[in-house]
Amino acid sequence: MPFTFLSHQAPVLPFKRLWPRMDGVALVAGSAMPDFAFAFSRHVNVPSHEGAMFFFWNLPLGIAAAYALRHAFLPVYAPLSPFRNFRGFAQVVRRRPSIFNTSISAIFGSFNHVMVDHFTHENALGPRWFPRVYAIHVPEPFRDLAQLLQVVFTIAFAPIALALFAKIGREKIGEFGDISPLSPADRRARWAVLGAAVFLGALAAIPTPGSGFATPVLRGATTFFAVAILFGGAFRQRST
Repeated sequence: MPFTFLSHQAPVLPFKRLWPRMDGVALVAGSAMPDFAFAFSRHVNVPSHEGAMFFFWNLPLGIAAAYALRHAFLPVYAPLSPFRNFRGFAQVVRRRPSIFNTSISAIFGSFNHVMVDHFTHENALGPRWFPRVYAIHVPEPFRDLAQLLQVVFTIAFAPIALALFAKIGREKIGEFGDISPLSPADRRARWAVLGAAVFLGALAAIPTPGSGFATPVLRGATTFFAVAILFGGAFRQRST
């Protein structure tokens, strides 16, 4: 599959540019939620790319993730970025989208994710709709066109997503101004938490026999965000 982070955000970010009133944080969170089911695949099988799971998995998790990112992740860790534009994402906490806006944005992000997957999986809609296109010969080591597109989407969409993120961050600074600088002690504490989150995420991402690639990576990502958000909430409470 195209890598969950950046490659799945690139197709949804232009919609935030077209309709600025959309909840961009929920849009981005929703675009990752279908794949997060793989983090728990050893314990439960969640068909998160299908029908009802848009409402029973992707929607509630997208809303929860958007809230956590807006209140306990971006305002806490975005100020650590060496790039001014990305520090602008600390200002997303100033927005208070309605629950309806957040829900629609999360669902749309999830739907967009699944539509991209339909063109990068051999048993999905893309090969069924365009069998002649997907029957073309592709160079080794790729098995078929769908697998080739997975790699192309991952590589091509990542810089596009980063460029769009930078542009949106710059607009946040233009709208709300620069954030206040952190004290050295506060900066060190936040870096320490991020370091611990990365370490624990790396441990969780150690593959087990038969786990494949996606499950360990997404298990590690889930651990990283859980640790960072847990302590991020504590930082936010202390600062307020």
